[in-house]
Amino acid sequence: METTNPVGQTKSVGFNYGIRKTFDLTVIALWDFIFSPEGIDCWLGKHTGALRSAENFSSDQGRELKVRVWKDYSHVRMDYKEQNWENKGLLQIRVMPGKYEDRSTLSFHLEKLTDAQQREAVKARFTKAMETLTRALEKVAR
Repeated sequence: METTNPVGQTKSVGFNYGIRKTFDLTVIALWDFIFSPEGIDCWLGKHTGALRSAENFSSDQGRELKVRVWKDYSHVRMDYKEQNWENKGLLQIRVMPGKYEDRSTLSFHLEKLTDAQQREAVKARFTKAMETLTRALEKVAR
């Protein structure tokens, strides 16, 4: 008898969650906004300092990040920890070119989540973040 894993559970990295959305912006325009102070506020929360140059980075809500990989206009990988977590997840942010030059896709992917409850919390958090980014980008695109 075959057993099924809960949604988002992997064999090697615990639970994961991903969300992506395509925007009517070039890769450069989308990337530049996502990592601008206003863009970071949308997906991380209020913060101080520059994300890329910081060894350790945190938001006013107690989220902690540590950048592991930074490839301009492509992707970033970082340790990600919510204030109430004992573990660290791995957050990957990617900006990918679309079929047409003036479209690109933003992807958030988190792995190394401990359980289904942590995955659901991340899902709610990053679904809201994507909605906030969408509203902010609608203003930028005008």
